[in-house]
Formats: sequence, C-alpha cells, structure tokens
Amino acid sequence: MKKICLALLALLLITGCSTGGGKPTLVNQKSNEDAYQTLMEAKLLSETETKDGEETIKMIAYIPETSNSSNYGDNAYSYLNGVMVNVSFNGYYYEDGDYADDVVKEELEYIEETYDLIETVSVSEVTVDDKREEAYFEASQLVENYNYEASGVYKFVYAKELSKDQRFVLRIEIELDECNKNTAQVITELEEYYGIKLGFNQEELQKAVDEFNANPPATKTVSEGGLKYDIPREFDLDYAETDISDDYYAYGLDGDSYDVENNVSVMILSEVKVTLTNEELLDTVKSLLADDESGAFTVTASDITLDGIATARCTIVDSGIKRDGYVVNVDGYLAYVFTDGSETMPQEQLDVVVQLVKSIKSAY
Repeated sequence: MKKICLALLALLLITGCSTGGGKPTLVNQKSNEDAYQTLMEAKLLSETETKDGEETIKMIAYIPETSNSSNYGDNAYSYLNGVMVNVSFNGYYYEDGDYADDVVKEELEYIEETYDLIETVSVSEVTVDDKREEAYFEASQLVENYNYEASGVYKFVYAKELSKDQRFVLRIEIELDECNKNTAQVITELEEYYGIKLGFNQEELQKAVDEFNANPPATKTVSEGGLKYDIPREFDLDYAETDISDDYYAYGLDGDSYDVENNVSVMILSEVKVTLTNEELLDTVKSLLADDESGAFTVTASDITLDGIATARCTIVDSGIKRDGYVVNVDGYLAYVFTDGSETMPQEQLDVVVQLVKSIKSAY
C-alpha cells in the first residue's frame, strides 16, 4: 500500500533565578569534596592549542554522588533523587568565538522539542551579564508519561567562562515524579558550588500537573518533517513503519499503526512552496493520476472547507484495504493525510484524519 501511495510523490519545527560568582575551579586549586553530602568530584579534561603546542587543561566539577554517573574526558553526567546533572567543559556546546549567551540561546531554541512534550508551563528569557561571560535560562514543562498522563520537569541551562580558554555548560533537569525528601539537599549543594539559584517550584509545577490530568485534552500536538499537527493522545509514532527518508510518518494506538481502526499517517509529498485553491489542487492531483491504470485511486472534491488550507479527497483501495484521507496544501507544503482500514471504515476513523487536517500547519 505504501508503494502505491508513493506515486503521489510525483507531485513534486519562572520563577526568578540569579547567578553569583560561581565556584568551579581548575584542578590545581584546592578541591573540597568533604564539604558536600550528596555531591562528588569529577575531573574534566580538555585539550587546547598554545604557542608551545597542545596542552591539557582541567576543571573540577561536582555532580550528584551515585553509581548512575559517568565522567569521561570533558564531560560528566549523574542522576540522583530526580536530579540530572550534565557538565561539559570546553565541549561541543561551545564553538570558537561563541559567548555564553550564544550557547544558552541555542539550547533555548530546542526547548519545544523535548521528548513527549505536552506543553511548556513557563520559560524565562536568557539572562546574561555585561561581559557575556555568564548566561542561563530555566523552564518548567509538562511531559507525557507511559500512562499518557502529565508529569513535570524543570530545566536549567547555564554557561560560564572561567578564563580565556576555560568555559563550561551546566545542564540540570529535575523530574517532579522522582523527587523525594533528599532532593532539596542535592539542589542546595549544586546551587552552592556553581553559584546559581534554581527556580524550581515543586508545588507550582505539581499544581500544573494536577490541573492538566484532571481534564486532559483528547489530542496532543506533534511535529515531524517541518509540519505540526494534532493526533489522539493515545497515539504514538510507529517507529517500525515510519520512513523519515520518504517523509512518511505513521501513528497508531500505543505506537501500532497496523491497528486497523486506530491509525493515521502523514506523508509529505513536496516541500516546494506552492499555494493552491481547492479547485487547483483537485485538478493537479487528477492530472497527475490521469495515466494510472490500477484503478486504485479515487480523487474527488474536498468535503471540508478550511481557511488557508486547500484539500482534495483521495481514496485508495488495494487488496481489500481502504486508504482514505486528504491531499493537503498548507503553508506551501503538499502532504497526504490518511488512515488505513477496511472498505467499511467507520466515520469515527476518518474523523481522526479530519481533526489532523484542521490542525496542520508549518512547524516554523
């Protein structure tokens, strides 16, 4: 069925926080591991070019003390009591010539791409000092857990230049569901060592989670291939069926797009920026399929009218399987949105397609 559909290819993305003089040190300065109950020392190494050749420089970082950690080269990671800490020293987060706020702004650009994101409850602006040597932002988000319910996560990204050749990025995430009586101590000690103030408000984030779960929406917004759209909350991407190279994205109940009554797919046919009316789109699709001799395709005028979105109904019947949906022209994209089922497909199944088409738009 996918191959026959590919014939259409011929048609052508808080709370306040203040930083103070941070305490990260070079390794030749005195470390103070005994001062912390929940943190342990991590020595980060980086190579830098000097007039005499390459030189290894070092930094002492502190991360939560646990076996669930790693410390290799210029990077350290740890997770304890719901708190994830990642420190990168002169690592890939920095490129030559970047200032601290450049790096943090780049991280902020991807905040909406958080895995299983439901919504961003709050997000700060990037705060930066006068010399652009220190910058941060923080955010609180709701993400979907395995029960299709919301859980909360707090994020903090901080970049600091220690000296001309020594700089680091600190990333902290706090998972609300995993917080316990010892979480506050981890947060306090991280704030003390790095000279930061985390704006994590457990009560406010829990309130947002509870309010969402008390009356969750029937749909969620996903983004793939430059488009974003709404699908049923219980649907997930079917990674086995999806083919990113063909811009083909399949969704189904619990990620199973072969569920005959619970699936929907989006195939992006062209990213060539064209804008068509319903009539023009219908004529275009008909003309491109004029030489098709399989008899599988049926193209008719759309039975839905949407502002700014041209649609044409396109049905394919092959080997007893019916593929029903709409060719869509939105924000310059051409896409085929459809569902697979029996030839007696219930209206409720097509309603999922219509719902998606009504919500579709550019992700950028």
